[in-house]
Amino acid sequence: MPEHEHGEPSGADANAGEGERALTPEAAGRIVEGLFEEDAPGLELGSAPRIGEYAIVRTLASGGMGTVYEARQENPHRSVALKVLKANAMSPTNLRRFQSECAILGKLRHPAIATIFGAGVHRDELTGASLPYFAMELIPHARPITLYAKDRGLELERRLRLFLHVCDGVHHGHRQGVVHRDLKPANILVDDAGWPKVIDFGIAKSTDADVAATTSTDMGQVLGTLQYMSPEQCHGDPLLLDARADVYALGVILYELVCGQSPYKVSELPVHQAMKVVTEEVPPRPGSVSRALRGDIDAIVMHALEKEPSRRYQSVAELAEDIRRFLGGQAIAARRGGA
Repeated sequence: MPEHEHGEPSGADANAGEGERALTPEAAGRIVEGLFEEDAPGLELGSAPRIGEYAIVRTLASGGMGTVYEARQENPHRSVALKVLKANAMSPTNLRRFQSECAILGKLRHPAIATIFGAGVHRDELTGASLPYFAMELIPHARPITLYAKDRGLELERRLRLFLHVCDGVHHGHRQGVVHRDLKPANILVDDAGWPKVIDFGIAKSTDADVAATTSTDMGQVLGTLQYMSPEQCHGDPLLLDARADVYALGVILYELVCGQSPYKVSELPVHQAMKVVTEEVPPRPGSVSRALRGDIDAIVMHALEKEPSRRYQSVAELAEDIRRFLGGQAIAARRGGA
């Protein structure tokens, strides 16, 4: 059983050593304000084995916009995850998203959300090039939540309790006005103690006026991972997106956690066909995958996956509360005609 499965940590910095302080929202705001110049030239990491005060150890992950490295910070002495914008991704749009992610993480404080420690721009003295970066909590032996549950052979109850920690973290973000918009197993990592951490707020939508100014999505632009995108997200209208889009994505993740398979088989389909599946097709009920899931779990998952936002859980808190009712042997809202 994970060390903290039935308990709660004292805060986002519960495992930080003396003198290790997370970046405050105010500090994050000062850092990102005017920090990332849109005309800054790129810099390849090969010419910079150190980024600011961080010594690069190894590459952890790489995507289209940035690369995440394990790095060592000297003061305080600790290992961190260092997210660095790629040199070939220095477009104004990507710079704004990178800046926004830093600002959003700076105002989120929850044990289930990776903590940001600092940010800056590495400047090469020879070329004058600039490379924006931010340092955040390193998740030891991180594994996507679905892989962690599979590797550990977790029973249904333990999978649900693990998922509840994720819901609490996402709900905290919603209370701060942040919709993640790209929730998927790869962005929910579980450490070796069994704690999940939500990461990658690169395309998050914030209702905060200052942050929203840098994260506006053009009409018709689709951001996210199709397999986990809500039907309204597939339509590409940012005005339609709210916390219920994250409810839907969590429903897909919950389906995978309890069923061991995805509700939609879209990974090999052309984009337009995949979007049609997500927006129109009803996935097989969990109870048809396993008899053990018939009844309440079946109802909870399918209620989270309703195509119409008004018909699904109206908040992540409602989804979590129904799971807690199930675990407590109480009647769930999804079987009483809706939450």
